[in-house]
Amino acid sequence: YWYYFLACLAIKVGLPVLILLVVMLVVRPRSLLNGPLWATVGLLALTPGFRVQIGVRFVLPIAALALVGGSAAFARWWAEQQTQARRVLAGGFASGLVVWSLTNAVLVWPNGICYTNELFGGTNAGYHALCDSNYDWGQGVPELAGWHGKHPDAPLHVWYFGTDPSVGRPPFHAISFGSSSEG
Repeated sequence: YWYYFLACLAIKVGLPVLILLVVMLVVRPRSLLNGPLWATVGLLALTPGFRVQIGVRFVLPIAALALVGGSAAFARWWAEQQTQARRVLAGGFASGLVVWSLTNAVLVWPNGICYTNELFGGTNAGYHALCDSNYDWGQGVPELAGWHGKHPDAPLHVWYFGTDPSVGRPPFHAISFGSSSEG
């Protein structure tokens, strides 16, 4: 689909970042005319032409550019405020967004690739909006070992595309595409 990366980014970018960009668009649209946001828009415009759709991680640098550009826009707008009260209010708003972002990061740790923003049900419901490496990048090896500890008689054949060396040791039995899981 031509909108694949656009949709994935809308699902994966934190709601605080999206709110920052929308607020800046409303209160001071000209502040959004900065290098990182121009780069963001340019890269977003190119994404429908990307034919290798290997997952959202391929375009996550666009989210970083958007955050830098949105933060620069906010800082420029904040510096232009004439009254101390408006600066304090704006600073409180920005601080709230930072705390919200930090909370999101802490709550999803250490499985950050699963993060899904609240508009799409949050991380716990993210599998409804995304699948494969966009939601789960094989970070569940320790959880699988824990499950096997409770079910020691169950065979544990794993088809794993990753670099965790523990998958090659018992209780795991690594299999590869086209191989038999027997034996």
